Amino acid sequence: MRWFRRTSGRFQGTSRRIWRSSARVAAGPCDGSFWTSGQHRCQAGPVDDREKGRWDAVDSDRRQDPGDRPFHEFRANQTTFGLYGQDEIGLTDNLVLSTGLRFTWVKFSAGDVIDNGAPGGGFETDHDTTRDLDQKYVYNLGLDYHILPEISAFTRTSRGIRFPTIDERIASSDTNTFKLKTQTSRDLEGGFRYNSGGLSIQGSVFVMKLKKLVDKYLPNRTVPLLMVITEGEGLFSGPNGIKGKWSDYKEDSSKVILLSDDEEVVICPRKNLIDGKSYESIEYQENRMRGDRYDLDEAYSEGFFGWDNNAPQQVVLAQYFVPRIIEKFKPKHVLDIGCGTGQWLDEYRKYDVLTKGIEGSVNAFIEMSEETKKIVLKWDLRDEIKERDYSIDFVQSFEVAEHIEEEYADTFINHLIKDDPDFILFTAAPPGQPGHQHVNCKEKKYWEDKMENNGYLVDQDMLNGMKEWGIPEDCPDWWPKNLMVFI
Repeated sequence: MRWFRRTSGRFQGTSRRIWRSSARVAAGPCDGSFWTSGQHRCQAGPVDDREKGRWDAVDSDRRQDPGDRPFHEFRANQTTFGLYGQDEIGLTDNLVLSTGLRFTWVKFSAGDVIDNGAPGGGFETDHDTTRDLDQKYVYNLGLDYHILPEISAFTRTSRGIRFPTIDERIASSDTNTFKLKTQTSRDLEGGFRYNSGGLSIQGSVFVMKLKKLVDKYLPNRTVPLLMVITEGEGLFSGPNGIKGKWSDYKEDSSKVILLSDDEEVVICPRKNLIDGKSYESIEYQENRMRGDRYDLDEAYSEGFFGWDNNAPQQVVLAQYFVPRIIEKFKPKHVLDIGCGTGQWLDEYRKYDVLTKGIEGSVNAFIEMSEETKKIVLKWDLRDEIKERDYSIDFVQSFEVAEHIEEEYADTFINHLIKDDPDFILFTAAPPGQPGHQHVNCKEKKYWEDKMENNGYLVDQDMLNGMKEWGIPEDCPDWWPKNLMVFI
């Protein structure tokens, strides 16, 4: 039994004291087998707390000079409990089986205190308070076969572990937590042994597979994770082969902890993840995992609809195509779904066509004309509209569908067909087309099938006729590629 063994060390020019205590109890018969259990406790703390026996409030002081007020104090406690047994079994006169099994539990807690006003302070970053309970097992299986009294062959396989120490947690973890991954190993050994008198010779081949101790991203590095939602579970992938399921994760205001397929833990500071307003982001995927929808007003800002972005493009298209559409389709009442700032509706009214629009973001109304505001319904296209207006004979929706999550795609299609229009003009971004908040990019066949299920078919002759109109100068390249006509 050992009690209170002190070790000292240095860390970044400041002293660190670590105290350890351990106890062990063993029992068993005299036939070579036994079971043992024990507890080991390790703490880092200042002299004052240690001498007072305050084992629940210990830390490691960092000072610029001896006697100064500490500018960074670490407080850590790590307790290990283990249960171990081993035995040797004679299978035959020449063959012996050796076995060993150990279960280990490690309880760790740590935190720190920053005093930026102390001498040398002002440059430290505090960690999140960390509490962790880890449990592992190890085993050993071996066979010894006595070929001759002096010569035997042996083989063994085992699983080993090494828990990170307090020193390693403080010195090697990231700037957000003290968490490190337990090192594990699997090994296989085989060989021969010669014993005769005072001479002993052994030769063997040994193979070991180690998993690294620390698996994390550096705090100054951006982590471009890519996530995909699949039947309620998320799949993520990233650099260095990191990949796995998003279904088991933890979150708080500062970090995200991911569990990969092989149960490796990756700690990612949230601030280092890609833009939270992007559909690929951690924030967006967390909302999707909870069943939440992204906020339209946050996603589509005033700048998105403004004259430096979307509005000029719509004006070019509307001024060129509206007179040609009126000549060919002769619409009496037009509905524009996802009408944005309403440039198409403004243009239709110049030809005395009745108009109506639906738009989900309040920011689109900032640049919208006063006349158009009167006939545009602010509505989230992911929600069903039960009212019907059978006076509408022409519906259009340009580059809107890809902004609607796939689970709401049928609801969106219903907006197109619910008023039983004669013609529907439609475009949607295919996979690979760049754009803001594209969450459901699909090939044309995807939308054609959905429309066919609702009684509308592609009219290729109509589409070919529209292509003969040509395109205006500065026409976006998606218009001729994505355009579909349904009747």
